[in-house]
Amino acid sequence: MDNINALYAAKSKNEDIAEKIDRLSELKADIESKKQQADVIEAELLKIAQSDLSNTKYKSVKYLGTESVLRATLSENVKITLESLLPSIFGSVYNDMVKTTSKSELTAPAKRLIAGIWQGNFVSGVTIEDVIASMELNDKTAKLVSKKCKGINYSKDIDNLISITGFSEQKAEEYAYMLMEAAVWQQFKTICDVNGIETKEDFDELMKKIQAAFVVELTPKISVSEG
Repeated sequence: MDNINALYAAKSKNEDIAEKIDRLSELKADIESKKQQADVIEAELLKIAQSDLSNTKYKSVKYLGTESVLRATLSENVKITLESLLPSIFGSVYNDMVKTTSKSELTAPAKRLIAGIWQGNFVSGVTIEDVIASMELNDKTAKLVSKKCKGINYSKDIDNLISITGFSEQKAEEYAYMLMEAAVWQQFKTICDVNGIETKEDFDELMKKIQAAFVVELTPKISVSEG
């Protein structure tokens, strides 16, 4: 009798395991199917975003669904093509801007700088202070903007400008872009100053080296949130 009970118990256990295995297989197949569908839709939306952002001064675009919001942002990928030029580009701040392992790797500030210069996303002589002054804010609001918006994180600057100043999203995007350009110029000017680069000829030579030593690829990335 004990043997029969043990046999039934083993059979019941095996059936339970088999059910779980079958259910897991079904769920995984369903997940894979849905992931493939999501990948196709995402690829279609990325193409639309890339088209809408091309030849504009914006780095992100927002689309509204009935219940969700999608934001597409251009991601910059900086690749080193001529590593031998890096010491002459960064000069005395080379160790701060470049990580050296088996190969040289740029720090995050260096990537922002190179991406900006390489793409021409800067305006000579324009600082973050100049951009904030152009917003025509009262002193208290201008100081808060100066504290929160550094031209380093485009998306965060947009959100901060909207919440602090009450700007429309489009106006906030325009100023966030200008802040980004100003941050690039300020960092570039600082590197030039510490390396004794003062003449226009030296500026132009350094920019030529940047164009030769790097390539910047733009890839749109999307995120979806509830509306």
